[in-house]
Amino acid sequence: MLHLLSQYLAKLHATHDEDAVDRINYMYTNILLLSFSILLTGKHYIGKPLQCWVPAQFKGGWEVYIENHCFIENTYFVRMDEDLPNDGAERERRELAYYQWIPFILAMQAAFCYAPRLIWKVLNNRSGINLTAFIPTALVTKKDGDKKVLKSDEMDYSPLVNRLEEHVTLAAAKRVRFGVYVTILYIFVKFLWLVNVVVQFLILNIFLGPQYTFWGIGIVNDLLHNRDWSTSGHFPRVTMCDVTVREMGNLHNWTVQCVLMVNMFAEKIFLFLWFWFCFVAIVTSINFLYWLFVSLSSSQSRSFIRKYLDFNDRKNISDQQIDDFTNQMLRKDGITVLRLISDNCGDLAVAEIVVKLWDAYEDTPRFTEVSEESDAGYLEDFQEDCGMPEE
Repeated sequence: MLHLLSQYLAKLHATHDEDAVDRINYMYTNILLLSFSILLTGKHYIGKPLQCWVPAQFKGGWEVYIENHCFIENTYFVRMDEDLPNDGAERERRELAYYQWIPFILAMQAAFCYAPRLIWKVLNNRSGINLTAFIPTALVTKKDGDKKVLKSDEMDYSPLVNRLEEHVTLAAAKRVRFGVYVTILYIFVKFLWLVNVVVQFLILNIFLGPQYTFWGIGIVNDLLHNRDWSTSGHFPRVTMCDVTVREMGNLHNWTVQCVLMVNMFAEKIFLFLWFWFCFVAIVTSINFLYWLFVSLSSSQSRSFIRKYLDFNDRKNISDQQIDDFTNQMLRKDGITVLRLISDNCGDLAVAEIVVKLWDAYEDTPRFTEVSEESDAGYLEDFQEDCGMPEE
């Protein structure tokens, strides 16, 4: 397991077809979860996660047997000022059933965190817009620095512009998803990141128990009031374990006291993760609302394009001209791609791309014609499929 987790962790890297919040969700969160999983896997299966104080007659292999038994079969927590419960059901109710599974739970959480990213990669490949091919071209600008590129004028964005122009032209000619497929998909993936954060909290709640719903806040409150694990029972270090031993055909029941050392690490890890997921939930919610707003708002698209046209001294352009440019040539997907390039590569790259696309739009009237033909053609197809009479 350690080898597999290490290999997967080494392959995690940004591909620059997303924004910073996406990377927080699938890359940085994965790195944290898998690093903690590797750490606790080593503690579980290489070190000694649990040690028990056993009666003197249990020597050698018996001590190892009891410790292994208690680690596998769960232990239960009883405060030092309490008597041991005689009721077996009460002891079972107090059992700590999570510590053996911590490395696997963390690995499962990492898999959930990567799932929306996988959906984005698979479905985006069907759009015809290969963002992983577009953005590396523009990344050269960011690596060289804006001033150097402006001074040397060595950047050639023609391949990138040609790819974008080819895509929007084909999308218009073939009526491919109205040029909004990538935008809808990207917003859907943003929504999946939100769902994932909720799932992460549910996993923690199921895993740690219903009393841990606001566990992070509870731990901080305990620390502020000088209550440690021995009072609160949160990730206790000292627990009890019942062992049944068969000797000479007779069954003997023993209760031993154990030190659960792995809980010292688990408490700090889950406390950090709880607040980390709170942070991720906040930034992901804000990011989702932001993308939803800028994707639906025509005025935001207009302002976005105007900013880069003004950057290139194209200031005498009316709002209507920009609206025609965004609606007929770029469409929603083009704006989304440009926003992602801006997030990954900076404003200079987008400014150069926008002005070249604008020049191509001005020089070639086919976008208006194709757009009108495609919309009319789609309406005819829709009417035919639905059995509606043509006007």
